[in-house]
Amino acid sequence: MVFVFAPNGKTICLHLNPSTATLHDLKLSLHSKSLIPPSLQRLILSSPLRLLTSQDSLLLSELGVGPNSTITLHVPFLGGMQAPGVPPTRPRLEFLNSKPPPNYVAGLGRGATGFTTRSDIGPARAAPDLPDRSATTIGGAGAPSTGAGRGRGKGGEEEEDDEGDDK
Repeated sequence: MVFVFAPNGKTICLHLNPSTATLHDLKLSLHSKSLIPPSLQRLILSSPLRLLTSQDSLLLSELGVGPNSTITLHVPFLGGMQAPGVPPTRPRLEFLNSKPPPNYVAGLGRGATGFTTRSDIGPARAAPDLPDRSATTIGGAGAPSTGAGRGRGKGGEEEEDDEGDDK
C-alpha cells in the first residue's frame, strides 16, 4: 500500500506492492483515481526528498519507496501568460470638437456651488449697456432696461445666510 498526497489536500490510498509495481503502474493507478494524466504527474518522495522522474520501468522499491510510504503529487500550472486580446481603445474625445451650450460659463465648473451655467448664477456683473432679458416672454415686450441684471434682485428680501461668502 502506497499513499499519495494530492494537490487538493487529500491523501489517495493505492493498493500497490512497491517490490512488484513499477513507477508506470503507480502513475496509471493515480490517473485512474485522480484523472491527472501521467505526463503531468510529478511525484516527490518525502523521506530522502527526491523527484521520482526516472525511467518508468523501475520498481518502486528500487526508487526508495517502501510499504506505507507517502509520495507527494505535484501538478504544474499550465497556460503561461494570457494572450493579448484586443488592444485597449483610446478614449473618445469627440466632446472636444463640440460647441458648449449657449449659457455655459467657461472656467466656472461645478466647484462647491453646483452652478454650471450662466442661467444658474445670473450675470457676472451688472452691465448697464445690455438689456435685461430675464422678464421677456415669448412674443411679449421686455422689461425696461435698468441694468439690474438677473442676479439676486433688489435688496428687499434678504436671507440671513449669505451663500456667496461661503468660499
